[in-house]
Amino acid sequence: MSTHVKEGDLNTRKSLRIWSVSDYCRQHQIGEADERRMRQLFGHFASASELLYNVNRNPRWRV
Repeated sequence: MSTHVKEGDLNTRKSLRIWSVSDYCRQHQIGEADERRMRQLFGHFASASELLYNVNRNPRWRV
C-alpha cells in the first residue's frame, strides 16, 4: 500500500529514500519484467527498502 509523504515527514525520517522505480531498475541493471512487476506493485515511486526486497535476483553461482 502506498501513502502520501508530506515534506515535513521527510525531515524527521532521514533513512527514508524515495526512488523512481525506472531509475532504480536502470541503475541496478534489473530486467524489464521485474521493473514492470514492481511498477504494478508500487506505482512510479517507492522507498529504497521496498524496491530492494522485491527484486528477483538469480544466484551468481547459477549462470
